[in-house]
Amino acid sequence: MTIHKTLSVLAMATMSAMGCMESAPGDLDDVRQPLPQGGSYLNGQGIYSMMSHEYGLAQTSDGWHLLGVKNGTNQVFAVFKLTAQGQPDQDAQTVIQTAVQGSSQFDVYNVDAQNYGQTNVYVTLRNRATNQVVTKSGDALEGLILKVTFPAGGPAGVFSMRLHKPAGLTGDSSLKGYSIDYWNDGSPSQVSNYCTVTSGVAEPVVFVPGTNTHPLTASRTADTSFVDMSCASGGIVACMLWGYKPWANGAAGPDLHQACVQMKRAAYCGDVPYTEEGHTIYVGDNLSPRLNNASGNTREAYWGVHGALCLDSRRDTSVTFSGCTTALPSCATVPSGWLLRNDF
Repeated sequence: MTIHKTLSVLAMATMSAMGCMESAPGDLDDVRQPLPQGGSYLNGQGIYSMMSHEYGLAQTSDGWHLLGVKNGTNQVFAVFKLTAQGQPDQDAQTVIQTAVQGSSQFDVYNVDAQNYGQTNVYVTLRNRATNQVVTKSGDALEGLILKVTFPAGGPAGVFSMRLHKPAGLTGDSSLKGYSIDYWNDGSPSQVSNYCTVTSGVAEPVVFVPGTNTHPLTASRTADTSFVDMSCASGGIVACMLWGYKPWANGAAGPDLHQACVQMKRAAYCGDVPYTEEGHTIYVGDNLSPRLNNASGNTREAYWGVHGALCLDSRRDTSVTFSGCTTALPSCATVPSGWLLRNDF
């Protein structure tokens, strides 16, 4: 089970007690990632990582969570969201004021994960000593440290997020993953991975351009200046590995991706997940030709961007489900406008 160990308000206050790792790998040779299985996939609760409560820079659903970065005019913001079930969201952002690589210090001008190939990150910087503007990508990102601070009410101090050179994800090498580790500058020896699995092995961060995804509901806001930062085990990236990249499959691409994220985590009502990790689902889509067309023993649901369009049986009856505000019909009649369907 993948655990996204990062910088939450609670976690950073107790980092020593949690036993953070002394070091993090600088490559992705041992990274564990969800692999395409021809339409047969493992489900999971989360959007930004496998666990539903561990997304952004967080270990619990309490506190501020870093969702990604937003580009301004010659400056980049770290974008945070404070979420709680039944409570209004709070949004905040802080300027990433400094980057460091070796002995050089930079102003951060831009983080681009779209114009040179989606998920392929280019970081534009101004060298403070020479005033030279440079753009770094690929191996040149190795060791680049971004200095991040939390909004008011978050952990105190400056956090260093160190990027390592990218590698193609297993199953789709066109998607680039970046190992990232971090520490609080007040405790520089306590280094943790941005994304980890339970064994402590790092999994990559994928920079997904153009969409700000809500960490509880998977609803998306199109924003060309925004770059999501998701762990490879979360629904955002897993659904891209399953073939449903938001920039692919024509005009249906964004909706297919969002429907997939809902399906992966059994979010029947388009909000919280109703499954535990580890269930196999068999996926089919409404494309021509189909990307996936697998069948299982039992039909579960047909899916759209806001969750299930109909529901026959549930993959995980151990999780209590009281129904949606508007009752879901059975799938005896295939709903119009469906994007994906799944069996188990």
